[in-house]
Amino acid sequence: LYEKCKVTKVLGNVCLALYEDGGEAAGLGVELSVPDKGLEFDIPLGKGRECLTDGDLLILLAMIPQLAPYEKQIKELIELRGFIPAKVFSECVRLYNVTRGPAPGELSGCLALDSNIMCWKDKCLHQGTTDYGCFHHNTTEARGAPAAVGAVDEANVPQHYQA
Repeated sequence: LYEKCKVTKVLGNVCLALYEDGGEAAGLGVELSVPDKGLEFDIPLGKGRECLTDGDLLILLAMIPQLAPYEKQIKELIELRGFIPAKVFSECVRLYNVTRGPAPGELSGCLALDSNIMCWKDKCLHQGTTDYGCFHHNTTEARGAPAAVGAVDEANVPQHYQA
C-alpha cells in the first residue's frame, strides 16, 4: 500500500512498508527493514501502534555496531526484569489519522517510527520520532501504484487505529 525509507540517527536507512492482510479479519501490518544490514521485521498493526519484540530488538543489538557497547546492560535488564523496558530500548511503528472510504478499497493515513534507543537516567543515544509521511491508496486505481497523498478526516478514524 505504501513504502518509504528514511535515514535515522542510529539505525541508518530504515524502511517502512505498509501492507493489508487480506484475511477474514483484514488488518494492516508494516514491514520494518534495515536494508544495509539485511534485516526485516513484520509488525501487525492491530492497535495502530506496535513495537518490535524483545527478540527483534536483540537482533538489532547484535547487528548495529553503535549498539554493541550496550549489549551487556540489555542482557542484564532481561535477566532482572524478564523483558526490555520500552523506555530504555524500543522501536515502535505508529499508524495514525487513518480513514477508510468513502469508496470501497480507499485507505488514507500516516506512518511514524517512535524510537527510544539506549535511554539511561534521562540520557539517550537517540530518542524521537521519524515521520514517514501520509498516504492515500485506492485499490480501484492502477494496481501497485499508490494514489496521491490526500487529506485525512480524523472524525472517521476507527477506534482500533487511533494512537
